[in-house]
Amino acid sequence: MKFHKIILIAILCLLISQEGFADWKKQDSGTLAWLHSIYFVDNDNGWIVGSNGTLLSTSDGGSTWIKRKIKTGDTFRDVYFSDAENGWILCDRGAYDKESPSYLIMTTNGGKDWQTTDFSEGRERMVRFFVAPDRKVFSIGEGGVILQMQGDGKPWKRSWLPVRYLILDGHFINASTGFLVGGGGTMLATTDGGSSWSESKFAESRRRVKLNSLYFADQKTGWAVGNQGRIYSTNNGGNLWREQMTDVSSDLFDIGFADSIVGFAVGDNGIVLRTNTAGAKWTVERTGIRHKLERVLIHGTRGFAIGYGGTILTTEIPGSVQ
Repeated sequence: MKFHKIILIAILCLLISQEGFADWKKQDSGTLAWLHSIYFVDNDNGWIVGSNGTLLSTSDGGSTWIKRKIKTGDTFRDVYFSDAENGWILCDRGAYDKESPSYLIMTTNGGKDWQTTDFSEGRERMVRFFVAPDRKVFSIGEGGVILQMQGDGKPWKRSWLPVRYLILDGHFINASTGFLVGGGGTMLATTDGGSSWSESKFAESRRRVKLNSLYFADQKTGWAVGNQGRIYSTNNGGNLWREQMTDVSSDLFDIGFADSIVGFAVGDNGIVLRTNTAGAKWTVERTGIRHKLERVLIHGTRGFAIGYGGTILTTEIPGSVQ
C-alpha cells in the first residue's frame, strides 16, 4: 500500500513539474547559435538574428522558424524592418579584423538579397539600433558615440554623448523625447528628437548600476532593467525613477510589456520574471532553461524570449493586443 502511495506522489510531482514548465515552450530553431535580436514587421512576418551569421525568419507569426542562408559568419547584433521589403541587420566583425568593427547589411526585397554598407567612420563597436516615432534610426554602442541614419544615400551623422560608457539601449516616447541607458548607471535624455542628449538625475546616484534595456508602454509609464535583478519604473515620463523589488540577483537584459500592466523581464540563468501589476510584484516563471536569455518581445497574444544556444521560448498571453 505504501509503495502505491509513493508511486502516486511521484506521478503527481511529475505532473506539477510539467505544469510549471507549460507556460514557456521551447521552439525548434534549427541552430545552436547565440540569438541576439527578434523583430516582427507585421502580424505574420518576423526575423531573429544571432552569432555566426544566423538569420531566422517566420511567416506564420512565430509558430515556426526557418534558417535563411547568408554569406557571412559575422555576428548579427540587431535587426529592424521598416516594412515587409526593407530591412537592416547590425553586424559585428571579428576582434582582429582591420576594418571597422561594425557595419550594416540591408535588403530591399524582403531578405532575398543583402548588400553591405559600412558606417562612414570610426572604430567604435555598435551593439544596437532603435527607431524614433518619426522614423529616425539611431545606432548606439561604445565610446559615447551615437549614429543617426540620414537617408537618401548620405553618410550616418556622428555625434558625441556626454558620457563614454557603453550605451546598450534607447527608446523614444514621442518624436522629441527619448532616453538612452548603459553602463555606469547611464541614463541620458533628449527633448529635441536626438539632436542633443543630457545626463539625467537617475544616473548621478547609481554609478554601480548597469542598465541593459528600457521599455515604455506609453508616454508616461516605463521600466529599465539592469544587473543584479534591478528593475526601475517611471510613471511621469522619465522625470523620476523608482526601484521595484524582484527578489532575484541574476542580471536582467531585456524587458517588454503586453500593455501597461502585464510585462516580462529576461536575463541570466534562463530567468523570466512576470508582472501582472505593472511591476508592483514580480514573480519568477520556470522555463527549464539555465543559460542567458537576451531579448523578450510581445507580439500580439504571444510572447517570445531568445538567447544562448539557439533558444526560442514562447508563451501565450490572453488578452494582449500589441
